Amino acid sequence: MKAKNLFFASVTLAIALMALAACTGRNNREALSGKASDEQLQALADSISTCLEDPSTYDMADSLLRQVFAMPGIEQSEAWPIFLFHQGMYHFYTGDLAQAKKVFLRLFDMLPLDVQADLSISVPQTLGVIYRRGQQTDSALYYYDRALQAAIEQNNDEWLGTCYLNVGILYNTLMQYKEAQPFLDKAVACALKTDDGYTQLCSQQVRAANEVALGKNDEAERDIRQAYSLAQEAESADWQVRCLTTFLSLFNRQQKADSSAHYVRIGSELLQQLPPNGVTAVGFINERANHYYLTGQWQRAVDDFSSIISKSKGFRESNIMLRLAKSHERLGNYSEALHAMDAARQRADSIASAKLSAQIADFNVKYQTMEKDLEIARLTKQRLWFMMGLLLLAVVAAIVWLWLKGRRQRREAQMRIATLEKERRRIAKELHDGVCNDLLALEMQCATGYDTDKLQQSLNRLRSQARDLSHQLMPPEFSHLSLPQLLKQHAESICRNTTLSMTFTAEPSVGDHHWRELSAEQSHELYRIVQEHTANILKGGIATHLDVHLRQLSDGTHQLTLRDDGQPSREPNATGIGSRTFADRITSMGAQATTSTSDAETLLDIRF
Repeated sequence: MKAKNLFFASVTLAIALMALAACTGRNNREALSGKASDEQLQALADSISTCLEDPSTYDMADSLLRQVFAMPGIEQSEAWPIFLFHQGMYHFYTGDLAQAKKVFLRLFDMLPLDVQADLSISVPQTLGVIYRRGQQTDSALYYYDRALQAAIEQNNDEWLGTCYLNVGILYNTLMQYKEAQPFLDKAVACALKTDDGYTQLCSQQVRAANEVALGKNDEAERDIRQAYSLAQEAESADWQVRCLTTFLSLFNRQQKADSSAHYVRIGSELLQQLPPNGVTAVGFINERANHYYLTGQWQRAVDDFSSIISKSKGFRESNIMLRLAKSHERLGNYSEALHAMDAARQRADSIASAKLSAQIADFNVKYQTMEKDLEIARLTKQRLWFMMGLLLLAVVAAIVWLWLKGRRQRREAQMRIATLEKERRRIAKELHDGVCNDLLALEMQCATGYDTDKLQQSLNRLRSQARDLSHQLMPPEFSHLSLPQLLKQHAESICRNTTLSMTFTAEPSVGDHHWRELSAEQSHELYRIVQEHTANILKGGIATHLDVHLRQLSDGTHQLTLRDDGQPSREPNATGIGSRTFADRITSMGAQATTSTSDAETLLDIRF
């Protein structure tokens, strides 16, 4: 793995040197002016970023940064904030937190930056980490607050996961493990939604460490093994040592000395690849010192505790000093033990102070408010999509309804046209068979000499036929008269103008208000049925009497009975126009019709 890292570093260095040569050479116009192009600066920034991903190439990153900062006009370029950020991260990774803080404070004053929106989150977030390690909790809370606000505005799961992780680390450092757990759970949930292996590993590793402090050993071991698997896949010494530190913390608490010793050996070998003052190395050395302390290896414990104190100000030094004093005592170094004990009292933690508790409570309230705002924003977005879906569904439904309505209207128009065509054919037949034939006979009488009386009779008959035809064509008026009243008028007209005797009766009586409840469509069809039946009898000329009876039955249905004294032989062909129209009207009403005949009469019974 080391050979692989060296090869990768060599390639990166070669690319970076080529970019530098292009920036500083004098063989082209850009070099003579002393300025680098945006593409060249971007290539350098990418090379430095790659070098910062592996501790073995940190020196290479430092060398490239020094050469970049030596370029004339670099501070006026758009890439300047990015190079500053890389410089701050170099100091941060190598453990020089004082220099890192200077760089990031300078960057913080430059925010917001259009060149890279992520800096609005990463800069205050890194400042929060620096102040947390310096035990300046109030400043850490301030910068974490700024980072979390920016992450919520961008609604980016990767950055939200990192912000939740750092807040969880803050609570963990302050030994408020229960308060840290929800933040760490959210950090893991956000990280798992992304493809950022580093955030996934860190969130699971820190949650495992917090679970160790809460005594949730099974959950802690599950999380740390998952994180360690990611670190091994990435072949990163830094990531593996972080996980090994948590393994040591877990097994030290469980007093599993053999397991702790196993991971101490692995971590000590990997430690050679890390910067000695980096936070990862110092954290591992602290847990290794605890292992030596618990297993009675006092001299090794003294060496590691002393190393931690000289390298870092980010640990709870009172605890370290107490264990260092105990180790010196066991070794017989009573003077050093007394000195360490005195230092422990002077550096006692002040976590329980009222000011700090108030600051933490204030931040927690602010965080919960921001989280609710984020949830409201997400619900508003979901509601907007839901309303848009409903609107789209309503538009589709309206289009379908209009299409179906248009289709129904077209069908109704076609049916009306078809009905009109049928009616035209019937009228044409009536005119041809009735009026036209009578006119022909009248014409022949006029040509051969005519008798005045016969001519007058013919004209009267012709007038009656035309009048009957016009009455048939005129639709019945149901707005003022009921069906029984119109049928009564029709019967009186037939008796007055023809030789057919027609009677009409109704139960209840003709003037009863019940008949107003029949729909206009039903009344129209029934009227036409009686009209058509009467016309058929008149054309046949065999029947002399027609009795029509309309009544309401006890079950709420109605019955129309047409009884005449004609013979079956006069019935028209079942395939004729009149018969088809007659059947269509009965079908359209949903009625049932039965016909019975005998030597004395013909009976048509319609129930609806």
